[in-house]
Amino acid sequence: LDRPEVQAAIERSLGSGASGVLRRVSVNIGTLQGGVKINMLPAECVLEVDCRLPVGIGRGQVMNEVHAILARYPMVTVEELLPGE
Repeated sequence: LDRPEVQAAIERSLGSGASGVLRRVSVNIGTLQGGVKINMLPAECVLEVDCRLPVGIGRGQVMNEVHAILARYPMVTVEELLPGE
């Protein structure tokens, strides 16, 4: 991804800016579930998050960051699911 000709090919095939996007972790909050009524705070919320990792960044590295953030919120838990689980 560092070679200019590769970046140019990515830009041509995927659109302007794509070569920069492919170098970053992308996060999608796919589902968000919680609560039983619109006017009540939910006792629990469940988020399903899809993370896409660029070449060179491993799952462990990202999860270390996630755990560091969640350490500030002791009421929050995380469960890792790999694709297909």
